[in-house]
Amino acid sequence: LLLSDYLAIAIENTRRYQWMENMAVRDSLTGLFNQRYLYAALERQLNSCRNEGKPLSLAFMDMDDFKTVVDRLGHLNGSRALSEVALRIQADLHSPAFGVAYGGDEFVLVLPNLDRPHATALIAQIQGTVKSTPFLLQWGHEVMLTASFGLATYPQDAQDTTSLLAAADRAMFRVKTSGKDRIA
Repeated sequence: LLLSDYLAIAIENTRRYQWMENMAVRDSLTGLFNQRYLYAALERQLNSCRNEGKPLSLAFMDMDDFKTVVDRLGHLNGSRALSEVALRIQADLHSPAFGVAYGGDEFVLVLPNLDRPHATALIAQIQGTVKSTPFLLQWGHEVMLTASFGLATYPQDAQDTTSLLAAADRAMFRVKTSGKDRIA
């Protein structure tokens, strides 16, 4: 009986440790990975792609005019909408690709093994899903959203993680300043 009690305690401690470890790298609102996870995982993924001679694409995603949703419906509904957007992102990404809640209404999509044309197609799919989905229905609203995307691909656009992130960010900025709801 004593041995089984110790075993049960060990199993429960392991389960709790795994839960805490997972929560340390996840955004509590969206369930996507957080920035802490992004930098370490992106470095690993880039090294793996480099060693295997494969591409890696990365996209910054920014919700267009999201402040108007918050101004009109409040912060709680804004958070709910972001959570719903994250669910749409997760539905379209398959491992080893992953999404990151980058901050506010920005996300990062890490797309290992995808060259620019394949990454663009996947991003267009996510863009279309977001654009065609009414958000906040279960809270009595019908909010339509759009997003802007900046894409960068290793090795064409950058050779390291910092440069890749910067290239995707610059591409997104170009979209945001020239019309929104596009991919650059």
